[in-house]
Amino acid sequence: RLYKNGEAITEPNWYGRAIGFSTAEVAVIEAAQHSAFNQLIKITADQAIELTSADYYSSLLAANDDVLVLMQTNFTTDPSYQVIAGEKSFAIEDLSFAPNIAINLTRLRDTNTNRSVVLLPENPTGPLPVIMSPYGGPHAQLVLATKRKYALDQWFANQGFAVIVSDGLGSPGVSVHWEHAIAKNFTAAVDCQIAALQQADQELPGMLDLNRVGIRGWSFGGYLSALATMVRPDIFKVAVAGAPVTEWRLYDSA
Repeated sequence: RLYKNGEAITEPNWYGRAIGFSTAEVAVIEAAQHSAFNQLIKITADQAIELTSADYYSSLLAANDDVLVLMQTNFTTDPSYQVIAGEKSFAIEDLSFAPNIAINLTRLRDTNTNRSVVLLPENPTGPLPVIMSPYGGPHAQLVLATKRKYALDQWFANQGFAVIVSDGLGSPGVSVHWEHAIAKNFTAAVDCQIAALQQADQELPGMLDLNRVGIRGWSFGGYLSALATMVRPDIFKVAVAGAPVTEWRLYDSA
């Protein structure tokens, strides 16, 4: 939550991500009512004004007293860029290259331990071998309403896999209690990935081959991938552990 002089000025159901701009009289913050999305909120002495929709992931790129520059996207649309100057606004043309890949994404229902999506080939025929593709730890959130971030996972899916991306306990975006749930208990993060795998099998019946499950990740995700094959080799048959954490005293939140 956002506090001013010790007094909370945002609601408890908002997950505050960042203060984009502030003065003594006003603040523009990034906050979410749901972990996959992000809104821009203008906070004044007597009100909170939602500058962007709850159905998008919005980021504040630049700001001053008079002008805001922002980006908006979601699970199905490419980014759009906008300048807001007082009562006026106009779009900025996006000249970046869009990934030349169609995203075939299914969101799973939220649970008490997971926020998950599944990427499938364009015309899937199950059962497909599975790649779990987590981070699963502090600071990095993967399940966000930003279409382009799933291009690499979709590429893997197009090679004939079901790719599951799941933010379990320990990841940001939900609550402080959610983030602290894996403290000194990293196998809980493995349990969350197993829960996501089982949930995907239930919600996409016949699509997953649970006898052929691999896991890949980077940093904490690399550690988590290696750990998964050690503690649950009955489920995880192979891991690709990219830059796994090998000394916790050097991890960024130790």
